[in-house]
Amino acid sequence: MQSSKSYLVVPARMNNGSVEAWSTKRLPPEPRGEFRSMRDEIGKAVAELECGPEQVLHGTYMSSVSERQPIDTENTLFYNVPTNCFAKSARVGIKFERVFAAPPLAPHPMGSRALHYQSYRLLNRRAAFSSWSLANVAASFSGVRCRSTSVEAVWEAMRGDRELAVATGSLGSYFGLSVTVRPPAGTAPLNLVNLLKPVFDGVVSSFHQHDGTDDAELGRRVAGSLESEPERVSQLLVDGSQAVLGSRRLLWRRGDGVQWGPADDRCVAGELLLGEVSEGGFYELSGKLTAAIATS
Repeated sequence: MQSSKSYLVVPARMNNGSVEAWSTKRLPPEPRGEFRSMRDEIGKAVAELECGPEQVLHGTYMSSVSERQPIDTENTLFYNVPTNCFAKSARVGIKFERVFAAPPLAPHPMGSRALHYQSYRLLNRRAAFSSWSLANVAASFSGVRCRSTSVEAVWEAMRGDRELAVATGSLGSYFGLSVTVRPPAGTAPLNLVNLLKPVFDGVVSSFHQHDGTDDAELGRRVAGSLESEPERVSQLLVDGSQAVLGSRRLLWRRGDGVQWGPADDRCVAGELLLGEVSEGGFYELSGKLTAAIATS
């Protein structure tokens, strides 16, 4: 019998350990009505997943629909649902992929054709991405010390230490990003979803050059949140020496602060892994930015 619903969520206990969701529209950031129910059902199902010591949470978003606005895959998978539902599954690491293809068939008929699909499963932390090959390293970094995991702190640390973030290659349309974070001693157990967006936005932003628009005021605002010199921050914003992702309008005024806008919609394969505890009270970041080539 065909359902009139616009979505279908299948929990892991009924699906060989995987949470899967089909929908006629992409789950929005602030869903209402039926899609609010979809969000809640996904959250309830994902909350049942609990990772082992070597397991990471792997999320996939699949759709062949072309949308006017760029889509940040990590937002669709992890921030458009309640983030606290990942508390037991995102302790060791997170991997995510964007697949440009029609979704697999839903196990039960829906009111109309499902155009969007997202899934969540636990995999070994060394498992490869299923739809992307990551090669041609464009930049690598190791031991980058951050005072916090805010976008500004991560960006400043990546931008301010040239010895630890070195551009070495070039990228195509899409890229992959792998980051390992070492938290300070005494840090409470982490839900890595809470770190994913600011860490990725900070790292990706560091590989852009701001186009210079309103750079003095924006530099002043960013410097205020970092307790840094505005002139130094403004210079780092427009410095193109490690801008392997190119020049763009990277940030705007927003209230009394700023809004960052890196090209993370081009990140189709990402992972954030938890490393060993760091020393000295800092977060330490290591990782690489690579070209992403479709394998399927």
